[in-house]
Amino acid sequence: MEVEERKEMTLFEHLDELRTRIIIVIVSIAVCSGAGWFIGPFVLDFLIQHAGVVQALSPVDPFMIRLKMSLMVGVMLASPMIILQIWLFVAPGLYANEKRFTLPAVIFGTILFFVGGTFGAFILPFTLKFLGKFATEYMKIEYSLTIFVSFCTTFILAFAIVFELPIVLIILAKIGIVNYRMLAANRKYAIMIGLIVGAILTPADVASMLFLAGPLYCLFEISLLIIRFMKPVERA
Repeated sequence: MEVEERKEMTLFEHLDELRTRIIIVIVSIAVCSGAGWFIGPFVLDFLIQHAGVVQALSPVDPFMIRLKMSLMVGVMLASPMIILQIWLFVAPGLYANEKRFTLPAVIFGTILFFVGGTFGAFILPFTLKFLGKFATEYMKIEYSLTIFVSFCTTFILAFAIVFELPIVLIILAKIGIVNYRMLAANRKYAIMIGLIVGAILTPADVASMLFLAGPLYCLFEISLLIIRFMKPVERA
């Protein structure tokens, strides 16, 4: 059987391809953010109802927050295009039998992105309640609108991104880059990486890091279970 040849790209061709993909992603987010301008207030109301008192400390805060919510909604709505562009950037380095995973990767990647964001939004009230328990009787909890929204959007988007882990690991296993034994043998590093990723993606507090690191490790174990009974694709 002949080994399938892949098109080799120069560094400048890679950079030009990357520039094209980034432009498409930016345009997609911008367009979807237009819809997010109208959806954002409903999302903001959902977040604020769990906050108690929220203060706008500047006259421009309400406007800037609406822009930020529009952008967050835009990223969520544009997630299928974002995932597709990431895959298309990687695709030139894959064999034809590996490229057939494009559609499943985009579909399941999008589903996991929304599931992760929804899960983050679901546990956000419990996170706020948990953090609020550390207040004393002399401490009145009032949030700055800007800081509160930044916390919530970062928290939700972090979960949306982390929930992409299964699709990434499964694709890597399918094309033979990783395997069950390799991942299982390095399970201890998965815990450490989960904590590091949790610290990077979530707001700067230990509780948020642990809230994200836990589901991240669970997703790793689920991916490992699927990979154990999965056969990789032959590359030649």
